[in-house]
Amino acid sequence: MGKASFITINCRGEMEEDHEDNGIVDQPSAERIVWLLIKQFNRNEVSMYGKEASRRRVTNIKFEGESNLHIWEKTNLVTKMMQGTPYDAYKCKTCGVTGKRFGLNEHIPRDKKYKHPRYRDCDWKK
Repeated sequence: MGKASFITINCRGEMEEDHEDNGIVDQPSAERIVWLLIKQFNRNEVSMYGKEASRRRVTNIKFEGESNLHIWEKTNLVTKMMQGTPYDAYKCKTCGVTGKRFGLNEHIPRDKKYKHPRYRDCDWKK
C-alpha cells in the first residue's frame, strides 16, 4: 500500500499540494481515486455555492509506496497461437509467476499452476 500525492489548481490559478492514502496500491489506482475525489469536490462546491464555485483541476498525480502487484514482462518475441487464438506469454519480474494474455486484452490471467489466491500478488514469496 502507498499514497497518492497530487497538486490541485483552483479557478484563480493557485496551486495546493495534497495527498490521499485510502486504497492506493499502484499508479492506476492512484489516478482513479484522485480523479474521483476532485470530481466529488467540484460537485459539492457547485451544489453549495452555485456557478461562482471554486472548481479545481488536478495535476502531477504520483504513486508513492511499494506495490505488491505483479510486474509483467513479455517472454516471447512473436505472438503465439493456441487453437486459433493469438496469445503472449508473460512472467512476473518480481516473483516468477507466469500468465498468458489473449488477444489485445489488458488483463493477464495467471497460468493454472498459479491459480491459487495466494499468487494474486507478489506477497506469496515472503
